[in-house]
Amino acid sequence: MKHMKLTKPLVFIILIILVLPGSGCKKKTTEQLLQRGKVEAAEKRCQKMNPEEKTGCYKTIALFFLKKDQYKKAAMYYAKAGAHISVINSYLQGDLIPEAEKYCVTQTGAAKKQCAARLGRKFFIDEKPGQAIQYYNIAGETEKAAYIETRVPVFQLVDLIKKKAIEVKDFNLSGKITGLKKALIAYIYMDKYQEWPYDKNSAPYELAAGIYENAQKMLEDNLLPTFIKTLNNSSFDWSEESVRLLSFDHFKMESLINLIKHLHHVADKREFFTKYSVVYEEKSQKGKKEPRKSLNYEQAYMKALDHSKMLLEEIEESNGVKNKEWLEDYQHDINIDVKVIDYIVSMMDNVKARIDDIHRRNQKLQKNSKDETVKKNTETLFWDFVAQCNRVLFLIGKEKYREANGLLISAYSTAKSGIDRVVGSK
Repeated sequence: MKHMKLTKPLVFIILIILVLPGSGCKKKTTEQLLQRGKVEAAEKRCQKMNPEEKTGCYKTIALFFLKKDQYKKAAMYYAKAGAHISVINSYLQGDLIPEAEKYCVTQTGAAKKQCAARLGRKFFIDEKPGQAIQYYNIAGETEKAAYIETRVPVFQLVDLIKKKAIEVKDFNLSGKITGLKKALIAYIYMDKYQEWPYDKNSAPYELAAGIYENAQKMLEDNLLPTFIKTLNNSSFDWSEESVRLLSFDHFKMESLINLIKHLHHVADKREFFTKYSVVYEEKSQKGKKEPRKSLNYEQAYMKALDHSKMLLEEIEESNGVKNKEWLEDYQHDINIDVKVIDYIVSMMDNVKARIDDIHRRNQKLQKNSKDETVKKNTETLFWDFVAQCNRVLFLIGKEKYREANGLLISAYSTAKSGIDRVVGSK
């Protein structure tokens, strides 16, 4: 009898468990339905959700189709989610340009502007300035439209060079002609470098801004107009000799374009190197006064600026020179400065990347460890590495490039193995 009395409550408990929310067989998630090929069921599930959840649900379906390279379907579900940029991106990823344009036409307000801006960028990259200008104007980005308009003659010259490279039968000559095109393309896509956005009153930005302005002036007022005029001249015969005579101007143009980009690229790192700074000084300088936290960054940048000034002087001196031997000497000297600037820029990129890496390793260990001693030790390892990196920048400023390179490699290896040892001892 006792067993009979216990049976009924037990059955009742089982029934309660089966009907409780979230118990027993759960409803299939959108992802699970899609994996089983039940797209209609997944869509119906989305339709029953509140507006916020519905958006995420439709995006899940869109991503499912995007991964399967079904771009039209992906775009359709992104449209249901109201993700207008993702709609355009899906069409563009599938090279469905007319569909992207058609979608853009049907939009209004902010959505239309967003779509138009994305199409403007696409046509700009695809070297179709007319359509790029049209869509940037629709997007209300008149400055970008105006910028592209100034580049239309260069786009036209690029088209001409492409045709000549195809027409020429000599493979080597065709390659040299294509090289001219690459320089012009690099010039066209300098829209990010049209202004100097950094504080001109702060060292070394003041000097950098002056060099930048001079480089822009040389490029825009001297080299580029001559280059375009020469290539557009009906008497230019596109022979090996004619193209060779242009090679020095081509070289100077590329050097100036890269210089302008490098000046911006390094200036952009000031905030990072000020944040991660343990200033390294010579013994004779220590204790005189508190150094700026950006001191070592500035020392490295100043060395790049010294070579930048020399590069501009050499380019200016070489203007109008016809003697082949002199031109070769100028090219040799300019090339040395270009290589030094390239090296400094790449080293600063390298230092930043390694600081970021050691910082990530340190943060991961800090997050996963409850041991305060471990946290303290890894933090010390990180800042010791930062101190070594500042010494690397100091050595670059002293032109001790080989020593700087060796120190960065050894310091990075020491920091990594130090963190690994701490992890292993846990």
